[in-house]
Amino acid sequence: ATRINVTTSQPRPFAPENLTAVALDTCLLKQGLNFSDERLINFTKALGKGVLRVGGTDQNDYAYDVNDSRPVVISNCSEEGVMTGPYWKSLLEFGRVTGRQILFGLNAGGRDPADPADDAVSNASALVAWTLDAGHSDVMWSFGNERNPQNVNESRALAEAMRDRLQRVRAGVSDTTGAPWRGVVVAPDLGLGPRALGTEPAGLFNDSKVSDALAYLKVFADVAGDDLAAISWHTYDFRAGELGVAPDDSPLPTPAPENLSKWWDSDYLEVFDRLADAAEASVGSRDLWLTEMDSVNHHGIPGLTDAFGNSLWLARRFGAAASRGSAFMARQSLLGFDYALLGGRSASEVGRVASTL
Repeated sequence: ATRINVTTSQPRPFAPENLTAVALDTCLLKQGLNFSDERLINFTKALGKGVLRVGGTDQNDYAYDVNDSRPVVISNCSEEGVMTGPYWKSLLEFGRVTGRQILFGLNAGGRDPADPADDAVSNASALVAWTLDAGHSDVMWSFGNERNPQNVNESRALAEAMRDRLQRVRAGVSDTTGAPWRGVVVAPDLGLGPRALGTEPAGLFNDSKVSDALAYLKVFADVAGDDLAAISWHTYDFRAGELGVAPDDSPLPTPAPENLSKWWDSDYLEVFDRLADAAEASVGSRDLWLTEMDSVNHHGIPGLTDAFGNSLWLARRFGAAASRGSAFMARQSLLGFDYALLGGRSASEVGRVASTL
């Protein structure tokens, strides 16, 4: 039997068009996603206005050349890629016609604090300056993606390096446009979880994957200065192996594994609230944006995260976010992988769109 608990207490005010933002992985840009496709445009418009966050691990090796006149340059995910001028324009136009404000993930360079990341800084500066000159001042930006330090002892050095890189991006944009640039930027899009396999909810903060990430989040918030509109983070409740599905990207087996019961276990569902409490405590009075999340990390589980049941899980997650007054939350994903709203490797597109609406 399934039991649904409904909380009737009045949530704090929030902006639903922002809270229910959707994400699009940079990997799809490398693969040349057609932003002029009428079906993609019409389905996205049907979801209503809001924010489209474009980012992910692949943004960390994605370059931009607005002077390149080729329509698109195709590359593989996890490999270096380049975005041309016409392709960037097609993404901006997609945001305009669908009513989606773009939050675009910039390449912030590597994890080595000693690396000045000159190429990434100059590349980001040029893209932002061109975008402003083209009249798209509404575009928002995130800086780096899950560049957690390689060890917790490097937290402060990496946080300061990221702050300095962003300050140089701002200076480069201002020099190019001739005016100070104070556009909306969030960072560090830090990955907080999922837990190591075998970590029970009761031992959540004894897991170094969690405690080290929280330590970096606190240091980053301390050194970031006033260059950021918000501190950004990501979380997923589960790894596929924790639910008895291995390796990653494997379909949900039949019969379902016994560990799948964790997916609706209240102890596991409450992990998000505990992580969010800890994240809020780490950043103090700063705004906190959850810029990527879903139930299972690393592309999801075919047959589970792309099925109707995941919509119920997401409804609970959005409710939890609304009740705590979250300002922004982007779910994975609009398109691609195995939790997509508008298509993936399995499940019905119509079913997912209908459940979302």
